[in-house]
Amino acid sequence: AKPPQKQVTRAVSVVSGEGMGEKKGGFLMDGLRSVPGTFVRRTGGFGRTTSLIIRGSSAPQVHVTLDGARVGSTTTGDFDFNHLAPDNLERVEILRGPNSVLYGADAVGGVVNLETRRGEGPLSGSYTQEVGSWDTWREAAEAQGQIGNWHLSGGISRLDTQGLSENDEYQTTNISTRVGYDFGPDHTLDVTVRNILSIVGIDDGAFRPDPNRKNRERQTIGSVRWNSPVTPWWSQSVRLSTNITNLID
Repeated sequence: AKPPQKQVTRAVSVVSGEGMGEKKGGFLMDGLRSVPGTFVRRTGGFGRTTSLIIRGSSAPQVHVTLDGARVGSTTTGDFDFNHLAPDNLERVEILRGPNSVLYGADAVGGVVNLETRRGEGPLSGSYTQEVGSWDTWREAAEAQGQIGNWHLSGGISRLDTQGLSENDEYQTTNISTRVGYDFGPDHTLDVTVRNILSIVGIDDGAFRPDPNRKNRERQTIGSVRWNSPVTPWWSQSVRLSTNITNLID
C-alpha cells in the first residue's frame, strides 16, 4: 500500500485528472506545466514529441507509469505525453527527486504515476465538445459508476486539427476503461486498458514537401491488479501489465 503523502520523504505533487482536463482544455501536458520543478518541452505544434523534465534531469531519467505499467519508450527511454489525454484519469502523481531505489535506474529525475478513475456512486456520464481555429475539433465522453460490488469507468475522446502549415494535420483517439470487483473490504481485482491511436502529418518544409508522409502510432496499455490485505498492518498486491506500441512512418 502507498504511504500517506505526508510520510513520503520526497517532494510530491498530486494533480486531479478531472480538473486538469476541464481547466487546461483537455491536454495533459498543459496541466503538468503548473507543477513546481517540472518543465514541459514540445518540439512543435499538436502531435509533436512532448517530454517532461523534472529538476533539470533529462527526459529518459523520468520514470512514467500508467496504472503501474511502465510506458516509457523501449528505445529512447522517455515517454511522449502529447498523445495521452487526461480523460478518465483520477489523478497524476509527480514524485520529484531521485527514486531509483524503488523504480529503477530511469528514475533519477523523478517519477510520474497516472491512475485511471475508479467508478463510484450511481451511474453517470458526461459529454464535451470544443471547436477552435485551424479546423480544430475535440469531442469527449465519459461514464462511471458502481453496481453492487462492481465498479467501472470509461472514456473516449477524439482531437482533430489541420495545424499551422501544409501537411501539419493531427488526429488522436483515446479509449480508456477500468473495471473492478470488490470481493471484500480491501480485497479488489481491477482491470484497466487504454488504447491510443494517433496520426501525425510530417511537414518536411518547402524543399521536400510530401503530402503523403504521416506517422501512425498505436499504443495499448493494460494492467491487472489484485489487492489483498493479510493483516491490518500488512497488505500485498500482485500486478500484471503490458505496453504494446506500433509506430509506422
